[in-house]
Amino acid sequence: MLSLIPPTTFKYTVNIPRPGDKPAPVVFEFKHRTKDVLRAFLETVSKGELTDQALIMDIAVGWDGPDKAFSEVAVGALCENYHGAARAVFDGYIEAFFDPKPRA
Repeated sequence: MLSLIPPTTFKYTVNIPRPGDKPAPVVFEFKHRTKDVLRAFLETVSKGELTDQALIMDIAVGWDGPDKAFSEVAVGALCENYHGAARAVFDGYIEAFFDPKPRA
C-alpha cells in the first residue's frame, strides 16, 4: 500500500563501470528527498561545488557489495579507482525516483 510519508531511505542497484570488464552491480541505500528538497539539492550539484566523494556521501547512507564498509574513505577509494563511479551513482539516484521497476 502507498504511504504518503515514504521511508527515509531506499535501496537501488547501481552498475559501476569497470575498465575492461562488465559493470559491477552495487546496491546503495539512498536518502529519500521530497520534490522541493531534491530540486534544491540538484541546484547545488549543478554549481559543481561538490567533489565526487562528497556527492555520494550526500545521497547515500550505505551499500551492499564492495569489500569495505561504507565510509568516506571507502567512497573516496571507489571514486579514485573507478572513474565513472560517481556519475553512475548520481544517475542511479535520480533514476530511482522515476524508475517503475526498482532495482534492489
